Amino acid sequence: MLTQEDNNIITRTGPGTPGGDLMRQYWLPAALSSEVPAPDCTPHRVRLLSEDLIAFRDSSGNPGLVAQACPHRGASLFFGRNEEDGLRCVYHGWKFDTSGACVDMPNEPAESNFKHKINVRAYPCVERGRVVFTYMGPLNPPPPFPEFEFAGLPDDRIVVRKRYSEQNWLQGLEGNIDPSHGSFLHSAINPELRNEANEARSGAGRYFQGTREAWHFEALDTDLGMMVAARRPAEDDHYFWRVNLFMLPCYSMTPAGVAGESPTFSLLAWVPVDDEHHLVYSLSYNPTGSTMGRVTNTGDAPEWRERGVPVASNVPASKGGRTRLYFVPGDPTRPGSEWMLEANQRNDYLIDRTLQRTETYTGMPGSAVQDLAVQESMGPIYDRAKEHLGTADAGIIAARRSFIRAAKALRTHAATPPGVLDTKGYMLRAAVKLLPRSVSWADGMRPYYEARPGVNLPMP
Repeated sequence: MLTQEDNNIITRTGPGTPGGDLMRQYWLPAALSSEVPAPDCTPHRVRLLSEDLIAFRDSSGNPGLVAQACPHRGASLFFGRNEEDGLRCVYHGWKFDTSGACVDMPNEPAESNFKHKINVRAYPCVERGRVVFTYMGPLNPPPPFPEFEFAGLPDDRIVVRKRYSEQNWLQGLEGNIDPSHGSFLHSAINPELRNEANEARSGAGRYFQGTREAWHFEALDTDLGMMVAARRPAEDDHYFWRVNLFMLPCYSMTPAGVAGESPTFSLLAWVPVDDEHHLVYSLSYNPTGSTMGRVTNTGDAPEWRERGVPVASNVPASKGGRTRLYFVPGDPTRPGSEWMLEANQRNDYLIDRTLQRTETYTGMPGSAVQDLAVQESMGPIYDRAKEHLGTADAGIIAARRSFIRAAKALRTHAATPPGVLDTKGYMLRAAVKLLPRSVSWADGMRPYYEARPGVNLPMP
């Protein structure tokens, strides 16, 4: 059971908290590139780590992220004019560039040097994979960008998605790295339908991933997080292994494929909006050279509202399943809420009790909605004193431990957190594979989860 102090560390991420201070040491997604689509575009509201911010792109095409309140009288820069390489407050005309410097103060005398003494709080930004990342920490210059494998790929090998969740960031992340829930929450109960899904999705991998008994779990600490390996028994003296990753401060990786040598990977960022809301950024990519196809990108505004989000479902439309979900209109007072799915807690996640009795385990459309339903039902911030964790939760325990350890070392000893300066650990890969029972998962999967030579991989 977690102490109250440790529970606060992993759930509270506002300014001045140990968890928030840790988060700020790392590069975090702040917006999709499409949300600031062109030079001098409309400013975009962002709420990140309980701070209200404004994203914009200047006349030269550079993304910027600044405090929402103008330092003059506190008016919102969201209403500002984005023009001539700066964001100008409409109240009195003060203008700021992407570095936060005041570059014009027209209501002051021409001889005044006051503008050189004024700055708006600004955070440096870079773009990778059609996402604007920001660094909110103390290092100047900022640390190197993590060596994520997707970062060096062309856009047509990356699929970007985003969604809003009304719960603490950790509840979402822990659901993603939890290896045992999928064979219940995301499964079909109709045997015929389940067999069709097995055959259509590389057979053995999907079949063994869906088994519900005789599991074995191993958690292994890495340089900047942990790996959780889940084993199911398979035929012919083999095991089916699936390895998920947690990487500080809020990144996870799961295999996009279901069997063998999957060519695709999925990196997810569980980014706190505030303590009771977060945004999920999903970057799926193919490093081998094949395109992923842009049709499934929800990040290419404005088309995403018309085409919706593809739903991973075991139930075809002909049997009542949904193939797409759409987004509800956002609330301007809740930045990020424009990415809330139409299936949400206000309509019981569109649960269909007939489908639940006859076809799927939950009767809800798609894995993302199923995850949201159970995780948001825990409340905005779950009281972990009520938990009863078992051996299947080894990965969740290890992930919490690595976050708490890094946060305490930063707060107590000013220790630079893992992965901030040495970023090679972010090259690790998640993987799935059938392996002989005589071969350890680490040995058998090394070619698949070791992205490039030189990564320091621990051995069990």
